[in-house]
Formats: sequence, C-alpha cells, structure tokens
Amino acid sequence: MNKTILTIGVALIMLGVPASAKFSSEETKAELGNELGVSNASCPLGAGVHTITSGQSISSSLPNVAGASCEFSFTPPAGADLGRLVLSGMQSDFDLYVKRNGIPTTTSWDCRPYSGGTTVETCDVGVSDGDFLGVMVLRWSGSGTFTLTASTLSVPSLENGVPVQIQLAGSGTFALYKLVVPQGATSADFAMLPGNDANVAQSSCQAGFVVTSCSPDADLYVRFGAIPTLSAYHCRPWAYGNAESCTFSTEARALTGLDPTGFDYNHVHNFNGPGKYFVMVRSFSGAPNVVLQGATA
Repeated sequence: MNKTILTIGVALIMLGVPASAKFSSEETKAELGNELGVSNASCPLGAGVHTITSGQSISSSLPNVAGASCEFSFTPPAGADLGRLVLSGMQSDFDLYVKRNGIPTTTSWDCRPYSGGTTVETCDVGVSDGDFLGVMVLRWSGSGTFTLTASTLSVPSLENGVPVQIQLAGSGTFALYKLVVPQGATSADFAMLPGNDANVAQSSCQAGFVVTSCSPDADLYVRFGAIPTLSAYHCRPWAYGNAESCTFSTEARALTGLDPTGFDYNHVHNFNGPGKYFVMVRSFSGAPNVVLQGATA
C-alpha cells in the first residue's frame, strides 16, 4: 500500500463521513440551499443574521421543514488566530457551515464538517483582525434543538528565522504554528529537517517510487489564512522521511535541495501576500523529532 492510498483512507476517517446516502445527496442539498436563499424565517430566533460572541452558547431549534436554517455572525476579538464554532446537542441531523467574511450557503463555505446524525461538528477557521465568520445551521432531516458555541484559539508563532524543535508522539499526531508575514515582504519560506532522528539516513527513506514505508515520517503542510488539513493546503511536499520545504515567493526561484535520487521535495508557490501562514507538522508514521523554521523577507 502506498502513501497516497493511506492518505485517502485517513482523510475519510477524519471527515467522519458515515456509510450513508449523504454524499450522494449533494444535489438535493443544493436544491434546499436554493430554496433557502437569504431567508431563514423558519428560525425560532427570527429572520436575519444573529450575533454570537466568543465564549457564548446559543440554543435554538429547527422545524421539520425543508431548508430550515438559522444564521449567525461571529467576530473574533483582535489577536485571535482561529474562530471555533461547535454545533452540539442536536436532536436530529443538522449541519454546520462557516465562511470567513460572508454568510455561507450549501455551495459556498470555508468549513463544513458534514457529519452524519447528531455527531458534534466543529469548525476552526483562521482569522485576522477585523474578520467575521458567517455561520449557518441547516436542517438535513428531522427537527429539534441544537446548541451553537463560539470561541477563539491562538497558535504559537514562529519567530523569523528561528528554528523550533518538535517531538511528535505517534502516527496522526501533529503540531500547529503560524508565521506572521508583514506588509512589504515578498516571500515566506518554511523548512522541516530531521531533529534527533538525523541518524536516520534520508536516502533510506527516499529511494524513489519503489519505497512503500519509512518511519519515522513527518509531513509538512502550509496554508495561508487558515489551518491546513489533510485535504486543504497551499503546500504539502508529501515526501518520505523528515526533510521537506515550502517557499512562497513573488519571484521565480530555482528549486534546490534535491534528494539523492533526484526527486524534488521542495515546492515553490506564488506568494499569497502579507498575513498569517499556518503550518502543520504531522506524523505519518512513528514518532518523528524534527526542526521547523519559518522565515520571511
């Protein structure tokens, strides 16, 4: 089994998608969204968008009516990195949609866990000062109560050019960081290198396409403006071993650091501009020890 196949399996597990017809019913959901439009007269809280603040929980209900929904607006306080919305206490199958600086619909959103039944749904969306998060709780089936809770999270910062050492506990564990890129900068660079595992020769993990395993094995994910996931990122080199890098630049740069077999695991991407670049270092296998460094210029 190769790394790609494993990733698809892990992604599905993390999404929490049940073996049901929900996936095959997306067109039906889109039709409900068209019925919904910008009206949520079925919400007991009243029509319009309702304000929720950090640390607040709002309980309401949805009737057994197609397209029934409640919409909310959450403005995280200054300095927050993430806005977290949690949908819980459902008596029926309701879905959570979140969109940064806009009200979500069934076809336009930044986070939609899309779990089955009454499973708790959580959205963590990256924010900058002044951003707001639009939230929709949409009935999929049935009727009953729900509770929506809003909060914020902070992610540790990488200092420009200063490496940090990361020890991951085992497969699937991860660490999150952010690099704040100021106005006037033209690049953001991220490098992950072996830490205490430096004695594990990278060439033994990067022997071309014939390789089927390597442990410990960490992966680097970078995403501008939001927390990266297994399926949403702006850069994911996806190499065997613990040496990967991502560069975001306004200038074309020659790719460097080819591994001994000639495969390039150092990725260059267009610069997204100033703001927050979120980084996830995740263990694909074993308990890797790595060094992470972010730099901007």
